[in-house]
Amino acid sequence: MCILLVTTAHPEYSLILLSNRDEFLHRPTARAAFWEEPNSHILSGRDLARPERGTWLGITRTGRLAVLTNYREPTSLAALAEKSRGAMVTSFLTSTTTDSSTSEWLHSLHATGDLHGVGGFSLLCGILRPKDIALGTLQPLAVISNRTPAGDDGVENGATWIAGEKGETWGLSNSLFGDPWPKVKRGEGILAEVVDTAVKEGKNEEELLESLFGVLSFDTLPKLSRDSASYHTQMESLKHSIYIPAFSACHEKVDAHPADMTPITDEDLAKANIQTQWWRDRKYGTQTQTIILVGQDGRVNIFSDLEFSAVSTINNCNLM
Repeated sequence: MCILLVTTAHPEYSLILLSNRDEFLHRPTARAAFWEEPNSHILSGRDLARPERGTWLGITRTGRLAVLTNYREPTSLAALAEKSRGAMVTSFLTSTTTDSSTSEWLHSLHATGDLHGVGGFSLLCGILRPKDIALGTLQPLAVISNRTPAGDDGVENGATWIAGEKGETWGLSNSLFGDPWPKVKRGEGILAEVVDTAVKEGKNEEELLESLFGVLSFDTLPKLSRDSASYHTQMESLKHSIYIPAFSACHEKVDAHPADMTPITDEDLAKANIQTQWWRDRKYGTQTQTIILVGQDGRVNIFSDLEFSAVSTINNCNLM
């Protein structure tokens, strides 16, 4: 039940991006670090539960940015897929021509059929390049999904372009971009207020970061007892809270075990995706919090709070 928030409302930053990754906490995940691909030098965490070693959020030294949210399917079994959603982030970050535009990648994504066999997702992607240096704006970012009300499979035509002008604030979670959950609307409102207050009070970057992590840590999750709350009730409640404190997830009554519960070691991926083992006690909650600040001068700073205790700068680089 991840949430992604972006704003261009702060006059000192071309873009501010906030991301909570909510996940089963025992899912093996590599911490954010640089890793090499033939066409890219990528900074991201990596999913160790799938052989594709995909990621939910990544950025390259050339400014290619991609962030993924899963689409909420009716059941965990329905969310099973042949291909990892995280591979879509890697695909954009490592596209063959590193200077290719976002729209070109979206077009090729549809033309090559790479979306086939991928579970439901939404993807924010784009290249952090100046649009108007005087105004401090960047080229717009695209939001795409392979779940649309009309079932549209024309990916490029279905893209929504955001964050290309100053004063915008947008959010995305595990529903369709045009049909946001309550947590998204709440997050957009709180983020807009935080930025407005930071500007009026002249907060420095450290103070701004503290406020931004406060947005990501905003917890309104109902306290449900395990005995009284059904799986459906628990999952529905996640639509309302930006931050998800760890809790023991109740289980759906299904015969198969989702692929995201254990590392896949079986060479037969199809067999590994439908496992009969079921975890007796699974902890679910916000696993990773990330903030990206893109300055007017092109400097990009990425901050992560993996243990929810100490904020640390992972990396900074200049894209101009």
